[in-house]
Amino acid sequence: MHRSTHITHTAWLWLILGMATTAQGQFIDPFFPSRLYAPGGYEIHIFQNYYTASHTLEDMHKFRYSFYTVYCQLLYGWKESWNIGLDLKLRSVARESAPTVSPFHALYWRNSGYFRTPDSEGYYRSGLSAVGIQWKWRPWSFIDNLILHQTLYFPTAFDLEGTEETGFLDWSGLSLHTRLYYDEEIVESVYFFVELSAVMENIGAAAAGLADGAYQLSTPINLIVSWYPWERHGLYALVNAAPQWYVTVIRDGRVREAVYNTYNQYGLGYKWTIGKHWLIEWLWTRFYSTSHDLYQATYNMGLRYFVNPL
Repeated sequence: MHRSTHITHTAWLWLILGMATTAQGQFIDPFFPSRLYAPGGYEIHIFQNYYTASHTLEDMHKFRYSFYTVYCQLLYGWKESWNIGLDLKLRSVARESAPTVSPFHALYWRNSGYFRTPDSEGYYRSGLSAVGIQWKWRPWSFIDNLILHQTLYFPTAFDLEGTEETGFLDWSGLSLHTRLYYDEEIVESVYFFVELSAVMENIGAAAAGLADGAYQLSTPINLIVSWYPWERHGLYALVNAAPQWYVTVIRDGRVREAVYNTYNQYGLGYKWTIGKHWLIEWLWTRFYSTSHDLYQATYNMGLRYFVNPL
């Protein structure tokens, strides 16, 4: 498995949805990402993404790999056409092979190191894995609902990819996420949303061809249809396709070997705006990968507090 990309894209797929209101409680937009906060406006967003994958081994043991990622984000309206913000990324990973394995072991936030017993083997690892800065702007003033959004993540340690003793937590290099958002109302209360992305993970000496190592490239496309049967309640369906290239650099950076993979995911979600400043949301998705015979799914929940002055 090309470890963290499934998690990253699922998280951002969920993060693109929302509903904004003015301070008077009137709805102004069906989507947060394809709009900007006015100067002085802001949001505080805590999003939880739980990814789990499993399959049965030849000895009938269950193999399971689970990632629990929490994003703590602040986005601030700096100028009319610019928003800036911070992002903290916390993660807990559980990898285990045993006769029976719970899908929710990553919720425990443990650090066990690699272990092996007569009945099971694996590892648990958790911690703050990255700190991100984000900037978001409107490239063309005459298209209000077209927004470009970039986030640059800095790793919090040099050994996040781990060893046989510690296990993988996250990428040890920089990660850059670039996204283009656009939405359009199809009919009354029904909206279409598209996101085009380019993601490069583990940017470092290997990506520059200066040392051995690995990095990952992907170009996800997300399509979402939302329906608002009531003013403060929304339902949506999503489809995601993500071509992906895992590139290994060897022989002192002179040779690159790329492994191609692609995956799709489909999901259903519900969002509820509470009062003038709160949004809560739930999303479930199912993964289908071309290179991994795994059952893969995500469970997501988030809470957003927002202020957007007139």
